[in-house]
Amino acid sequence: MSFAETVRRFRSDRGLTQEALGSAVGVSGQAVSKWETADAMPDPTLLPALADALGVTIDALFDHEKHTKEKLADEIRDYLGGFRGGEADRELFDLLAAAFLARPGTGSGARDILGIGPERRIVHLIDRITANGVLWPDAEFPYIALAAEPSGGWASVLRDPAIPEFLALTADPDVLKCVLWLLGEDPKVIETSLLPSKCGADPSRAEEIAEKLEKLGAVTLETVQIDGRPRKLADTLPAGSVSFKSKIVAFLAAACAAVRRGTGTQTYTNDAVPPLKKR
Repeated sequence: MSFAETVRRFRSDRGLTQEALGSAVGVSGQAVSKWETADAMPDPTLLPALADALGVTIDALFDHEKHTKEKLADEIRDYLGGFRGGEADRELFDLLAAAFLARPGTGSGARDILGIGPERRIVHLIDRITANGVLWPDAEFPYIALAAEPSGGWASVLRDPAIPEFLALTADPDVLKCVLWLLGEDPKVIETSLLPSKCGADPSRAEEIAEKLEKLGAVTLETVQIDGRPRKLADTLPAGSVSFKSKIVAFLAAACAAVRRGTGTQTYTNDAVPPLKKR
């Protein structure tokens, strides 16, 4: 990309007029126009001010900047810093979606097939053969999970003896009720005997449910003496709780897709989910 094209693109991306850019650099809008039509080049002493006004580096102006994951991470961090709370999460999702669509092999034809448009959006894409893919949120399950095949293949993971136990624990309806309740709660310490009533689970299984939640990493259990009586407490912010929440969300997203969508490479759209924003 030529210097003229680069200046024009960066100026347009920042929503600046030629006059506004010229004012920021200390030249006329006509001078900027000549730069963008390759009729003239700026004085070298103006390049630092021009780069600052466009929010880029001097190397980027001449299309000589090398792209690295570290640099991209810094740019994304700076970009998301301008948003708050849920807005940042929404923007992050759009960036992940854009990255997926930008990968090799997902050109305009793929966009048409996947239903990207002003009123349509991917909510699920999984390749049955490679088991690689992306789970996109829909109105009922607004989460995203990216899955890349491990170096040893999926079989190497599925042979892990911990997986059958994890599946068995989450398959317990009362345990799952408590897991879902914990995902939406702020950290707290609660008596294990009260957990089932909070989640709509069987109160007669309170101790059993608490032990299973501890195996899942959802809580840590501790027995204390209160008024001379032993009371078992569950801390809902155990060490590694962030990991617990992320893995549970990913698991539920995968289970949701498997149950609702069946198998094979398929796409589904949902008008209730807004389309990707154009950058």
